[in-house]
Amino acid sequence: MIEVRWRVGSLETENIASFNLVLSVTYADGTIIVEKRKIEKTALSARIEIPSVTTFGGRRAAFIKRLNAKVTAVFSKNQKPNQ
Repeated sequence: MIEVRWRVGSLETENIASFNLVLSVTYADGTIIVEKRKIEKTALSARIEIPSVTTFGGRRAAFIKRLNAKVTAVFSKNQKPNQ
């Protein structure tokens, strides 16, 4: 289980419609898993279940080598973000 957390400034909160989360997991054997989620605007964290070990085609088990999480805010069309 991977938990991703983020923070938002108080001025921007009212303009956000939702968040997009992309989690990229690279295993030691080169296998890459990408999980994409749309998160509610009130959430400041998300949990994603991914395997800690992967096997493919009779290869040996490969553990997680790298994690990369990217969270972007989706702003409502009616309002512009504060600057």
